[in-house]
Amino acid sequence: MSPDARREAAIALVASHDAALRRTARRHSFCAADAEDAYQRALLVVLRKAPEIGAAALARWMHAVTRNEARAVRRERERLMGGQPSHLFAGPDPHERAESREQVAFTARALATLKPQERRALGLLAAGLSYAEIGEL
Repeated sequence: MSPDARREAAIALVASHDAALRRTARRHSFCAADAEDAYQRALLVVLRKAPEIGAAALARWMHAVTRNEARAVRRERERLMGGQPSHLFAGPDPHERAESREQVAFTARALATLKPQERRALGLLAAGLSYAEIGEL
């Protein structure tokens, strides 16, 4: 894949999966700053090494890369903390937990207003199907 094609694929991927990729990074990171570092590292990987595959497969590949980069950043953090597992030092701060609960409540309220077929379409989109594939279903 040419560098320009990789760049275009990365732009399209980030435009459609940014929030999910950031959640993946945060889920496997020690803190929000480490998650951001891992996400940036994953973006560099996709720019350098993205395989020539479809958009849905590329999104799955990027989630795996993001997870691996987050774990690598976490291992580096643990090494800097003297080999202690980072979960012994801290968890999400209270502000992050409150923000997360608010976001979950907001999302639940928003999903409750949708029709069943609209919820299904969103689920299929989150699973990586394209709009064309969802339309066919």
